[in-house]
Amino acid sequence: MIPVFSRAMDYPVESQFRKEPSRRLVFLPLGPRKKRYFVDAKPEEEKIRSFLKLWRNASALTNLLLFPGVYLLVSCDLLQNSPAQQTENRCRNFFVF
Repeated sequence: MIPVFSRAMDYPVESQFRKEPSRRLVFLPLGPRKKRYFVDAKPEEEKIRSFLKLWRNASALTNLLLFPGVYLLVSCDLLQNSPAQQTENRCRNFFVF
């Protein structure tokens, strides 16, 4: 993994872990009504962190690669057609996805 990208993904993962005043580590899942989890062991903490990093990296890379691909497909389709055909093709392309 690219070090800069990896470090950029570390910050959101780190923000989901907090220390209580009693020095216990707490994992805070994303979402308004999620329960917090106390992490007691170091191996358990490493498993949670590695899973979060994997999930965030996959999600970010999917978004980075998918957006330009869809943008290019739609823009090429719109540039090739005449204005009269664009309305028909928009409806057809909408149902293809």
